Amino acid sequence: MKKAFGLFVLLCLAVACSEEDDILNQTAKSTYDDMAVFSNETLARYALNSIYESYIMTASYRTDFLDGYGTNTDVDLNKEFSDIEKVNFSQYKMSPTNSMFDKTDEAYLYSGNFKGIERANICIENLELYGDIDNKPRMGALYGEALTARALLYADLLNVYGEVPARFKPVTQETIYLPKSDKDVIYKQLLGDLQKAAGYMDWKQDRITVPGKACALGMYARLALQASGYSCRPDEGKVNTGAFGTVRKSTDPELQAEVLYPQALEALDEIINNAGLSLFDNFEDLWKWYCDLHAEYGKEVIFGLPFSDTRGQHLVRNSVPNTKYNFGITGGRVGPSPVLYFKFDKNDTRRNVTCIPYQYGTDGGPNWNSNACSTWYNGKFRLDWMIRQPITSNASEDGAKFPYLRYADVLLMAAEIANELGYLDRAKAYMRPVLVRAYRSEELADDYLSALVDKELFFDAVKDQRAFELCGELLRRQDLIRWGILKETLELHKIELQNMRDRTGKWSGYNDNIYWRVKEDGIDAEMYGLEPGETLDMTVEDPDGGWHRRTFFSTLSQKRIDNLFLADPDMNMYRPIPASVITSNMGVLQNDYGYTF
Repeated sequence: MKKAFGLFVLLCLAVACSEEDDILNQTAKSTYDDMAVFSNETLARYALNSIYESYIMTASYRTDFLDGYGTNTDVDLNKEFSDIEKVNFSQYKMSPTNSMFDKTDEAYLYSGNFKGIERANICIENLELYGDIDNKPRMGALYGEALTARALLYADLLNVYGEVPARFKPVTQETIYLPKSDKDVIYKQLLGDLQKAAGYMDWKQDRITVPGKACALGMYARLALQASGYSCRPDEGKVNTGAFGTVRKSTDPELQAEVLYPQALEALDEIINNAGLSLFDNFEDLWKWYCDLHAEYGKEVIFGLPFSDTRGQHLVRNSVPNTKYNFGITGGRVGPSPVLYFKFDKNDTRRNVTCIPYQYGTDGGPNWNSNACSTWYNGKFRLDWMIRQPITSNASEDGAKFPYLRYADVLLMAAEIANELGYLDRAKAYMRPVLVRAYRSEELADDYLSALVDKELFFDAVKDQRAFELCGELLRRQDLIRWGILKETLELHKIELQNMRDRTGKWSGYNDNIYWRVKEDGIDAEMYGLEPGETLDMTVEDPDGGWHRRTFFSTLSQKRIDNLFLADPDMNMYRPIPASVITSNMGVLQNDYGYTF
């Protein structure tokens, strides 16, 4: 690409969403050519910053992705459960003409991500041409960052839409309209890019909002697991023809587990041994750190979505509702399944942080939620933990940098891969730090691990621990898909929810009424009757002890259960590309999976 670059750089300066405020205060010269921009570290930095605008657009990561993607699994549920357009995608009821998302606007996820990918393509091509990346380490690091940023945007397109066009060069007149590509082509490109990126980057990093070497290596492992796992795929040669497809693994010899897993484990070991990362000692402290808008690198979060401190709506939309802050946007859009609480060991400190059935009132203290069993909230996300920059009344932007990849996930991926490769003891060693923190006890962690005597039992533990550790982080649907158990898991979960509501099966020993009271600190609450063996008389209240009797299990809405999924989850694991995008691509681009309009 040999054209003037001035307009692009001016745009970069205008929309760069880096956390470095001084970048936004620079004045660009009137014109630059490609060589001038991408042979200069400062100007190349400006160009890269423009890639991240995709994350801050009104209806992409700021709202849609963090509210709706990945919900309605056995772990995460969308707060809304009526059969309406804005939640139909969560319910696996897919339509390319859904009015909430049938947009060509770049403010929406599909077009917005491709805008970011195009900017990354421009940066990558020109850094290769003019950046002297093999001789100038800082320019090489920028090149690695651009490759990683493109891979992140593409990974989400694959997760949300399945097959999409493969665009790895800047758009030309001949490539304005492209058909979809087999996802294997894209996976192989991204896996190669991430390996290449890591080779150009070192471990020096200041902030989690810029993807660095640990992010590149961690994303390599995540994509290796997905590329070698199950997903819905059109038949060979049928991509972009409207084919329905089947759930299967890739037949590409380069994407088999025996090829990718050893490389992925090597990448994860590199992070574990060299990145200088560690777990917070206390699980709750991690989320206090997150909610307080910290973004410094070197803790547990490897990459957080690059929102400024005054942009983004993850907390205001997904925190435990707290009317002390009088939000026009209510929290709790995504919360844990009511079943999840009861799957935790009672000694697991993650349980009472993650699973909250109550809200916070005008005084900031807990209020009982009359629909408690139907709508649990994720207590990782709390507005009262915003200390350094308290949220203001009626604010709609919170600045939280959603944890896209963190160190605990690295350890659990390493444990899963090591187990699959036959290294059971090594797999236990990877999982152990996560368990020690969860139980606050080395003895309890070792007792748990000692019971995992074979590959199958350890894999079951991986499935559990990823649920307990990563609830609310939008990874469960990806996991269920790649394990090939999405539909099976949802069908079983619907039965389990029904048994909970009716108090049948394993729930038959629970009383519908429980006791609830505010703790002495006035900030949190405790409940009695949610543990087996808690059999106080649930027909009376105990005001002297501060306990109040509340109806619980029967508040689980039947509609919540019935609408967990409204179509076959396996055949509707991906969204259709919006109809308006299909139309604007002049018939070259087609939806598969039967998503006609």
